Amino acid sequence: MTGRCGAHRQHAARKARGLRAGGGGEQAREARSVRQVLAEAEIRASVAFQLSRLAALLLRAARLATGGAAWDALVAGAPQP
Repeated sequence: MTGRCGAHRQHAARKARGLRAGGGGEQAREARSVRQVLAEAEIRASVAFQLSRLAALLLRAARLATGGAAWDALVAGAPQP
């Protein structure tokens, strides 16, 4: 034992398993998961995303304040004049 806590030992063991032959699948899944999280974080941090969230919130608040429906009803077909 090197005096490491349980979490450090588990991490070291997972890392060692990934370096062995045939252990690359777990690393590939972890890398894919990291890419997905980073991509989502980049999207959510963008100004356009934040403005769209703010606009949706303000529109909903305005509709509720004026007594309108909080959500739009979507109906298939051509618009009526």
